[in-house]
Amino acid sequence: CGFGGMAAVAPLDASLGRFARQRDAVGGGALSVRAHVAGHDEGSMLASSFNQAAGRIEQLIQANHLLLANASHELRTPLARMRMQLELLHIDEVDEKQRKRKQAIVKEIDEFDHMIDSILLGSRLDAQERLVHVEAVDVLGLVAEECAHYDGVSVEGDVGAVQGDAHLLRRLVRNLVENALRHGRAPVQVRVSFKSSEMCLDVMDAGDGFSEVDSERIFEPFYRGPASSGRKGVGLGLSLVYKIVQHHGGSVAIVPALQGGHVRVVLPFARAE
Repeated sequence: CGFGGMAAVAPLDASLGRFARQRDAVGGGALSVRAHVAGHDEGSMLASSFNQAAGRIEQLIQANHLLLANASHELRTPLARMRMQLELLHIDEVDEKQRKRKQAIVKEIDEFDHMIDSILLGSRLDAQERLVHVEAVDVLGLVAEECAHYDGVSVEGDVGAVQGDAHLLRRLVRNLVENALRHGRAPVQVRVSFKSSEMCLDVMDAGDGFSEVDSERIFEPFYRGPASSGRKGVGLGLSLVYKIVQHHGGSVAIVPALQGGHVRVVLPFARAE
């Protein structure tokens, strides 16, 4: 009887093992994964209930992404109208006060438009399980081109390529540099290095650095640092960096530094044989 009981339990153990792996996959973001249902025992009932819950969660998240994308897209129409009306509005350019007021309004519109673009990109990345466009990207060349748009930024490093989305990697570099300039302080140093099977992108600024709380939460959307932190109002920039890195199979982290802020991105790459 003992051996017979063990034989009966073995298939259930295997079924529960598969179910645990599928549960972990859904928890990790693979929302389309479903448990295998076979028969009418307790394990199959559990798998069926799990599939219904996972399907509902997937539908809710997809609906949320769609709503967010549509709302962000619709916001751009009134923004465009506001920008056009402002350009057509007769403002005496000789009047310094009026001119500065117009510049301030244009800046606010630009920042709002940039935030909408970030929301749309983040929503699109959340909806994609893998990269759509993949090519060999010259990292040092891309970094040099992007950093040439900013004052107080220097670039150095190794020549090499990674497989990835050039548009997303360009956005990653831009967000890191702008974050360093806005929330840190120039000069900003950007270094590209290739070691073993990894590419490291280091962005270092001369600001006040990151607090311990910053290091743990800085990549969350709309995170605002504590009162003692110099990193205030980082918005969506670094959260997009995190999502782009994840889609490239890499990692991003704050590197402890004696002075200034230091962010390191690590991406995998395959050396040519």
